[in-house]
Amino acid sequence: MAELLADPEYRVTSSPAARKQLVDRFLISRADEFSGPSYVRDELYARVQQLRKSSTAGVGVAGSEIPFRKEREG
Repeated sequence: MAELLADPEYRVTSSPAARKQLVDRFLISRADEFSGPSYVRDELYARVQQLRKSSTAGVGVAGSEIPFRKEREG
């Protein structure tokens, strides 16, 4: 997550839709060009957003643990 948050393109992109596309490309590049389910992308996006908010609020990376949903929520 921190790697994605540190990405210069991600940092300057303000549109949520564009950020989700960046997250999707990030995942594909690390999964042998395999595009996983959209809920995985959405989960990573949510975690990175939470990390971004907590880091701007002065809370370090260690304080930003977000439990991973084990199954897709409707």
